[in-house]
Amino acid sequence: MRTISELEVCFYTYQILMDIQYVHKEGWVHCDIKLTNILVFNNERGGMHKLKLADFGLSLKACDRKTYMAGISLSNRGTLLYAPPESLLCGIHTKYYDIWSLGCTMAEMMTRDCVCIHYDTKEEKWLWQIDIMRIAKSMENDFSKYHVDEKWF
Repeated sequence: MRTISELEVCFYTYQILMDIQYVHKEGWVHCDIKLTNILVFNNERGGMHKLKLADFGLSLKACDRKTYMAGISLSNRGTLLYAPPESLLCGIHTKYYDIWSLGCTMAEMMTRDCVCIHYDTKEEKWLWQIDIMRIAKSMENDFSKYHVDEKWF
């Protein structure tokens, strides 16, 4: 599998953000942003690929207010590994859902691994959590010259 450079991740993320902005402006929440729901097109002039957000089958009409009622989950949507905590815990689906999913997708592009799953050897089960240290270690040698002054952990 080819490594994606930091510049490519930034360029691809920008393209998906533009798609998300359009979807949100039209009053929708995608609810299932992940790598397998992104179409990749060759750039006719060479260079980096063009990306487009796809698969709107789980999209919802956006609402700015939370639709959570105490003790009642309104259901989960999308792929659980990319779903934000408020969706998993309360069934809340706002525009922020897509931003969380995009963050998971970006991290997956950079690490080539799903970032929200972790095997707990003590509990002997898979857990849904963001393992920041595992992400940082997997990217340790991949940070660009733009981050040499940053202390991450």
